[in-house]
Amino acid sequence: MKKLAYLFLFALLILTLSSCHKDAPDEGGEAGPHVCEFVEKSTKSKYIKTRATCIQRAEYYYSCSCGEMGTEVFEHGDFGGHSYGKNTADQYLIKEATVKTSAIYYKSCSRCGTASNDTFVSGTPIALTDEEKRYVPTSVTVTLYDTEESVYGFTYNTYNAPGDPVIQIKKAGDTEWEEIAPASYEATTQDGDGVSVSYFISKAEITLKRGTVYVYRVLDRAFGIITPEVTLKACDPASTSFTFSHVSDSQAGPAEFGRVMKSIADSSDFVIHGGDVVQYAHKEAEWTEMLDGNYEYIMGMPIIPITGNHETSYNNATFEIYKHFNNKIPEQTSVALGYYYSFVYGDVKFIMLNTNDLEDNRLKAEQYNWLVDELRNNTCKWTVVSMHNPMYSVGKYGADQTRNQIALALREQLGSLFAEYGVDLVLQAHDHAVSRTFPIDADGATTAEMTETENGVEYIVDPDGVIYIMNGPAGTQQRAPVAIEDGIYAYAETGRRASWADITVDGDTLTVTVKWHDGTSEQVYHTWGIKKS
Repeated sequence: MKKLAYLFLFALLILTLSSCHKDAPDEGGEAGPHVCEFVEKSTKSKYIKTRATCIQRAEYYYSCSCGEMGTEVFEHGDFGGHSYGKNTADQYLIKEATVKTSAIYYKSCSRCGTASNDTFVSGTPIALTDEEKRYVPTSVTVTLYDTEESVYGFTYNTYNAPGDPVIQIKKAGDTEWEEIAPASYEATTQDGDGVSVSYFISKAEITLKRGTVYVYRVLDRAFGIITPEVTLKACDPASTSFTFSHVSDSQAGPAEFGRVMKSIADSSDFVIHGGDVVQYAHKEAEWTEMLDGNYEYIMGMPIIPITGNHETSYNNATFEIYKHFNNKIPEQTSVALGYYYSFVYGDVKFIMLNTNDLEDNRLKAEQYNWLVDELRNNTCKWTVVSMHNPMYSVGKYGADQTRNQIALALREQLGSLFAEYGVDLVLQAHDHAVSRTFPIDADGATTAEMTETENGVEYIVDPDGVIYIMNGPAGTQQRAPVAIEDGIYAYAETGRRASWADITVDGDTLTVTVKWHDGTSEQVYHTWGIKKS
């Protein structure tokens, strides 16, 4: 019995400890049962009802001092993050679907509707019939048409005559497009079977404000066809500090050329292309593959071309550079085999020669006399000449005695002229190698270099002569040196695929970095420069 009494008292004690009590005694002087008051705002996790969202703070149940949880709630803390999803409502649309791309939207919060910086692609490109595809603008290029007036030249092609062609352009961030109607004309090309077919070329010149970022696109309103929007930054040709890139011989390498253009997209103001853009220039399909296939980089970068042999003598191509680029050129007898012209950017005179329309392997009198006038009247600090056929090359067209007749004739015709008028740099192509000569004087002899090093780069100070360089192929066709003349070259080696050079002019300093892209990242052949005291 005693044991039973102990068990009863123990159970009563446990019950007492596990129950709420009031501190105040009841009428009989003993503590009465506790009544919970749910007034405590504890934010312990066990009291949470709903977690914070972008539209509501976290909710917690009120609690009693004894720990019991009530049914009423209170808010506490900051608002939570958004829950982003894929909503294709019009207010989230960034870019409409085009004939090449699907529509792009901002991700948005499913609770409050706030747009994210993240984007997603939805749907498919605009579906076209075979007939409609013939109105699609392809091979869109932009050039520095007139640097003095900040005019840009646009060119694109269609297989059918455009119905209502328009180039739309606006400042980045603006909502209203400016519209320019290009001029179109008919030309001929060859299809895959070698049959001559007609197609149409459209060109326009547009004045842009220097240093301003624009967005533009090309469309045919008659057929509802529109290209993707591309960003184009208007250069500042008055700047004395800028970077341009030299590429050449991109033929047979659309993927490699794309890697080159992607690499330079954010660093260069413009590109000089040394010719041989495609392998079979008389076939428009190759231009479409090369240019249209890399439109996101090419449409947004001014490309300044010269004519290569693949645009002229190779497979009897004619007018190909004229068909695909819009340059302001001086009056000349014909542009069937290319054209020559010049422009000024910063304190640099760029002279773009045509080494395809020759006589006895030399520039014809018309181009030569123009060149002399350009050099004689040049007042710029720097002079850069670009030419396709090389004068100094370790490849077959410069070093093979059975194939270097043009190189030797051009050396004889132009070497002393370049030296006399202080040409600093000659950009060459055609041989797909990588090389740099020592400075070469008016007598065709190399001269000693006085150098100084700055930031790890060796600069030639006031070189006594002209430096001739070749920067490898921007396509796939890499070639090894055939022969290297003793004492002529500072370096000479095989050009790797997807090669180019970035050239920075900054006041009295010019820096050359020769690169290639190995498919994963940029690699550097050589970095060197010129300084003027």
